[in-house]
Amino acid sequence: MNVKSLKIDMSLIKIPKSNNKGQMAVELAITIPIILIVMVIALDIIMFMLECEKFDNYVEQLSISCASSIKGNAYKQSECDFLIEEKLQLEFNKFNESINLESLEAGLLNDYVEYKVTLHMAPWPLNPQGIKIFGVEIPTFLSHSKSLVVRPFVPGRF
Repeated sequence: MNVKSLKIDMSLIKIPKSNNKGQMAVELAITIPIILIVMVIALDIIMFMLECEKFDNYVEQLSISCASSIKGNAYKQSECDFLIEEKLQLEFNKFNESINLESLEAGLLNDYVEYKVTLHMAPWPLNPQGIKIFGVEIPTFLSHSKSLVVRPFVPGRF
């Protein structure tokens, strides 16, 4: 049988016509909001990761510099805590951020200071007070903690 001589009459084949006109528009109308929500969540995660990296570096620099430098001849823990918290609040006051600073004396002779600083961030479209879904409160903030132990400089002590 010669393939070239075989001819198919296309008028005999009936292709059913579909009534799916506009289905692509409906699918697009459903998927675009989902894609936008995923993009907002991804951007929030990226912003939080960048803020965490900046926060870690800034906390280390502030706590070490404050513990190693004193005003006058006496180290005052309350002054150093106030200075660190004030500078952190000034630096991290965007993106619905808040700072929590705790300082504890550590070591056998209480000659070390442990700083535990926490960064709280509420992602952009969410309310920082929380969301209730079916009576269950879901927290809508992300938090990141940094803990650091330093030995403050005291003149005459090794």
